[in-house]
Amino acid sequence: MTFLLTMLINFANLQLFFIYLIVLSQFNQDKIILIRYSILMR
Repeated sequence: MTFLLTMLINFANLQLFFIYLIVLSQFNQDKIILIRYSILMR
């Protein structure tokens, strides 16, 4: 029973980690686009 609980907690942590990675990559893409845009505007 406790094994199942720890597996569930680990799965939830993995999901949070993946969401964090997706958000981070999205933010980095936005930053890269902003940098390119600022370079183009010069």
